[in-house]
Amino acid sequence: MKQIKSIPWEEVKEQWKQSEDNELWRDFYQKKGFKTWEDWRWPRIKMLKLAERDWNLEESENTIEEVRAMFCDATTRWTDFYTRRSDSTFKNLKDHPFFVNHKRVQSIRENFPNKSQLIGLRHKDQIIVVDGHHRATAIAGMPDSNHIEIQMALSEISDNEFDKLYFGGKLLKLERNIWSTIALIRSQMKNTLD
Repeated sequence: MKQIKSIPWEEVKEQWKQSEDNELWRDFYQKKGFKTWEDWRWPRIKMLKLAERDWNLEESENTIEEVRAMFCDATTRWTDFYTRRSDSTFKNLKDHPFFVNHKRVQSIRENFPNKSQLIGLRHKDQIIVVDGHHRATAIAGMPDSNHIEIQMALSEISDNEFDKLYFGGKLLKLERNIWSTIALIRSQMKNTLD
């Protein structure tokens, strides 16, 4: 990955919001009880301390190869698609039967939004994708000859943070569920007050 520039969290968040605050995702998060994109994404932002981090915007000339080596975030429900953590790279996830026939992944692969931004947390030479799992799976499943342009908003994490997000486990799932419950209550309270 090659650094383009340092960017503030607000810019990272705005790009994230632009990629998801659309009819498809809005229907998804509103069915879960969240009124706004901010309410839906608030628990991930808080749990992963995304607003408190320093961010760099980077890009790669070997996008497909690099994305295949990235890991799925263990705080997501994507943990359902692998048994061993070493199998959680997008190189392996692209071949999971669920994603081979996944309509959203197929659609993204066929009409990839060039210059889109993925968000990741990096520890040494390993990257855990925080946002962009469907796009990363689509990229990983493309032929090597494809030329894809993406940007990565990346922040460095410590050994302890990496271990927590890489290994996951029951405590991390519990923490995710607590943050999600707090966010839903928070959103419902906001709706009541509006």
